[in-house]
Amino acid sequence: MKTKIFFALKLLAVAAVAAGAVAGVWKLYAKYTRASAASEVDKPVKVSKGRIEVTFQDIGDILSRDFRDIKSGTDGKIIGLYVNEGQTVKSGDRLVTVRGGRSEAEAYTPVTINSPMPGLVVKCVDSTSRSSQSVKFVQEGDVVSSSYGSNATCIMRIVNMARLGVDLEISENDITKIKKDARVQVTLDAIPGAALPGSISMISPQAEQSGSSRSGNKIFRVAITLDRIDPRIRLGMTARVRAVMDARDNVLKVPLMAVFFEGAQAYAYKAAVNGGKPERVSLKLGLRNEMEVEALSGVSEGDELLVEKPE
Repeated sequence: MKTKIFFALKLLAVAAVAAGAVAGVWKLYAKYTRASAASEVDKPVKVSKGRIEVTFQDIGDILSRDFRDIKSGTDGKIIGLYVNEGQTVKSGDRLVTVRGGRSEAEAYTPVTINSPMPGLVVKCVDSTSRSSQSVKFVQEGDVVSSSYGSNATCIMRIVNMARLGVDLEISENDITKIKKDARVQVTLDAIPGAALPGSISMISPQAEQSGSSRSGNKIFRVAITLDRIDPRIRLGMTARVRAVMDARDNVLKVPLMAVFFEGAQAYAYKAAVNGGKPERVSLKLGLRNEMEVEALSGVSEGDELLVEKPE
């Protein structure tokens, strides 16, 4: 339960930063962070100097930004198959021959479909599909529906593996954190150590309902385009996207657990020195994330701050 509360408060805090909201959520988050830390260690924390970042992170799947779905112009049966799944083809290469008609009596002149582009032959399955059924690659004898119908059969897909990216579904609480053309770094669970640079190429201007009812969360679709391709990448691999949305170097950083609030005023307690009493100091805060906050005034590097109010 404690973990769930912490996660919920963290999300609220990050959303508040993105929207420019004031300290209400941060007071709550700081209080909980402080309580969690105090239960483990009651030692003062130090003010340090360095870099502070506000980051955005999300998970998606690798997909191609350039592909063509191969469909038949007529209802019929596949009587010739000239490629295999995973095969590389050139533009104009033969892919499949379809004989129109659903029966021998309706048989029409066979039509051969050629590849409209160079690329890799794959099945017609999307990485976002949640179907538990395995999709098999097309076989001779399979019956297909015309591309002119609402239920047209996708026979196969030709993908350009040189133009890969990641599609994300971002909640309406987080969408204001990101900007088009922002630089991102993509890492892959299946390829440890691989870090691929990219950018946010599209942010949908319109929300979609993620659930089947009004109670479902609203999401925005965001497209990430990779700058370069690692030959080990496969379609559908899990991709972790991270972007630094704001950062400042060589600033004073205060752990959030040491920050208290009285109304909108932030303050901290410097640890007692030489038998004296803790000193309460007012803080002017700057950039902040879910773990620490920039101190514009009130403390110096090396100051030790209490994580609990002194009695």
